[in-house]
Amino acid sequence: MPGDPAPSKRSRAFAPQSWTCPVGHCAFHFPERDTVIAGDSLVTLNPYRGTTGAQIVSSAATADPDRALESLDALAETGARTVLVGHGEPWTGGVERLVRSAKARGPS
Repeated sequence: MPGDPAPSKRSRAFAPQSWTCPVGHCAFHFPERDTVIAGDSLVTLNPYRGTTGAQIVSSAATADPDRALESLDALAETGARTVLVGHGEPWTGGVERLVRSAKARGPS
């Protein structure tokens, strides 16, 4: 992967160009691009339900939805403006706002 990300030693924080795996989903932070690749830890399209908007993947694919929602704090801590999600359209309105929306929505 460009930037040669290294594993984060702290599970709830991202080091520059690092990755972490909150609740089974890996995420990569690229501060020089003001971007976090959230993978399936945060989506804007739920492929199981067809719903759109900020959310975690459906409970059908998430072992512990409450813990998954809590783990989003690690993404919010990056402060990234752009979020590339595992399913759905990229988000350019800031990761903190996307995380707040997903938490407000709750488990699906």
